[in-house]
Amino acid sequence: MVCGVRASLIVFVVVACGGRHPEVEGERGQIPDDVVGPPNVPWSELDHEQRAKFMRRVVVPTMKPLFQAFDPTRFRTFQCTTCHRRGGDFHMPNPALFALPARPEQMPADKAEWVKFMTSEVRPEMAKLLGLSESEFGCRCHPH
Repeated sequence: MVCGVRASLIVFVVVACGGRHPEVEGERGQIPDDVVGPPNVPWSELDHEQRAKFMRRVVVPTMKPLFQAFDPTRFRTFQCTTCHRRGGDFHMPNPALFALPARPEQMPADKAEWVKFMTSEVRPEMAKLLGLSESEFGCRCHPH
C-alpha cells in the first residue's frame, strides 16, 4: 500500500514550460500506425527514439485531457516537461516533483484530492498505456 500511495502522486508538482512540442499530436488512447509501442511491442524493448515518439504521440494526448480536467489552470500547458525534467533528461524519478513521504500516514492531508486523482485516473491510465499492471508501473515518477 505504501508504494501505491507513492505512485498515486505520479506528477504532483508541475515543471511545465511554455509552448507546445511540434510533434505532440494524436488522439486520446489511440496509437497511430507509425508509432511502435505497447501493447504490440513491450516498453522495455523500445529504443530511446521509439519511446520518445510513443510518449509524444500517445501518452501526452491521452494524459493531457485528464490533467486539464483535474486543474485547467495549472495544466493549461501540458507537455513532456510537465512530468519529466527540462533539458531532455527523461529519467525517472524526477527530483523536481513532489517527494512522497516514506509512509502513507505522513502524506499531508491537503493532498487528498491529488491522491484520489493519481490513484483513480493517472496511475491506471499510464500503466495501461505502457502495457503494465498498476503494480508493475509502481512508484517510478516521484522521488521518495
